[in-house]
Amino acid sequence: MSSSANLALGPASLPRSRVVELLAEQSVLRMRITAAAFGLMFFVGEVLRLLLPGKLELVLLPPLVGWSGALLCGLLFWLLQTRKLKLARQILAGEIFLFSLSLLLSLGESLQSENEPNHGLSRAVLVVMLVPVCLPSGVKRALGLCVLLVAAQPLSQFLLVQLGYPSPTWEEVWIPLGGDLLAVAAATLPAMAISQLNSKALDSYELGNYRLLERLSQGGMGEVWVAQHRLLKRPAAIKLTRVNEELGLEWSDVVFRFEREAQVLSCLQSPHTVRVYDYGEELNGRLYLVMERLQGLDLDRLVKQFGPLPPSRVVRLLFQCCASLLEAHSHGLVHRDVKPANLFLTYLPGQGDFLKVLDFGLVSPHGLRADRHTANNQVLGTPGYLSPEQISGKGFDPRSDIYSLGCVAFWLLTGKEVFEASTYAQVLTAHLHENPPRPSWRIDRPIPRELDLLVERCLQKEPEQRPADISELIGCLEQVPSGDEPWDKVASERRWEQFSSQSSS
Repeated sequence: MSSSANLALGPASLPRSRVVELLAEQSVLRMRITAAAFGLMFFVGEVLRLLLPGKLELVLLPPLVGWSGALLCGLLFWLLQTRKLKLARQILAGEIFLFSLSLLLSLGESLQSENEPNHGLSRAVLVVMLVPVCLPSGVKRALGLCVLLVAAQPLSQFLLVQLGYPSPTWEEVWIPLGGDLLAVAAATLPAMAISQLNSKALDSYELGNYRLLERLSQGGMGEVWVAQHRLLKRPAAIKLTRVNEELGLEWSDVVFRFEREAQVLSCLQSPHTVRVYDYGEELNGRLYLVMERLQGLDLDRLVKQFGPLPPSRVVRLLFQCCASLLEAHSHGLVHRDVKPANLFLTYLPGQGDFLKVLDFGLVSPHGLRADRHTANNQVLGTPGYLSPEQISGKGFDPRSDIYSLGCVAFWLLTGKEVFEASTYAQVLTAHLHENPPRPSWRIDRPIPRELDLLVERCLQKEPEQRPADISELIGCLEQVPSGDEPWDKVASERRWEQFSSQSSS
């Protein structure tokens, strides 16, 4: 059974992109074998010609063709063996090789003028029948290549006529060409069969009831895929674990953290917290978490793409983030990784902006000085949004999330991080020791004084100087005036219409 069949019928344990890579790698392997086989055939033929002069001239192609074929095969074998090209380029090199090989064989046949006219198939048929096996790249592409290989026969005759050789007869042109075209039709069946096997291999990768379609992102701890429920056709996002040895994390630590995130998210009911549909383990041991599929963009990309936001919109987004964190804190949990990239903005009809808090991978109970499953003597989190107590290892509580949320507010209002430096170490040092600036100091646009001072208060080094909890922070946000640019449903819908038109263009 072919390797494509094994992929299609075997247990699904590889992401779809890896299945595609494996199919391409198998095609490249078969091309190497083909190049080696034809190269050996050409070489042995020329050696026999030298050992048995004059006895094999009716069987062998002219010497120039034989040695050129051996050189062509050796060149492709070396090129594929060294892997100097990307997989797509290797496949293209294989297609060029097959055409060149067909042209060489056709030239050799046309040069054998002492032979009787060919009343059957040409030698190019050998190459045609190899196409669906060596390069299973879809029926249309395979048949197109086969037709091109067959066209090498009249092309070779045309080239020889231009070089002064006698013109071929009608029989020498059309009889072999007709037989070769029949061979192309015959190659359709294996091309279709192999294409179906490849499609099954690509479609067979499922996690529980979900089928993975496309990778959205990849990070240090895992990757996120677009998925679809096999029966309900419901879209979803699936987070897969991935061990990164550079992080210095043991597999048990990764598993513990992943399981804790799944358990926490399953308990949280706030509409502003990403919903979880399922949780499980792959056949190869990796864990996966199935979440709702969100359409929109995170706050990091929002500001990078459209610039700082109006203060009234920032207040609205902070309210929604606080709603999610308030529930988590009420369960005794600290998010520990509040940052723009983990705050996803989507559109909800009738409400406009609707924020979802993502990635509870670092969530931990209050007050831990060091968590065996999240510390490992390293500072975990994003440097530009870490509270001083998280950096120093003194412990953390809900006020640590409030500090991070202050950093988020600063980013939304100014398009800049609170402390900008060339290295992570300098950023961490600034969060530990430098006084925080107010947002109004970094941008030439009016910011309500109440909001300006509130962000500064959230960024205080000592937790006692920040709002005591999320409830107090919500109360302070309610005191911020809307100003001259109120962010209501109409303004929100107008902005989302602009975003949709820009995304589609």
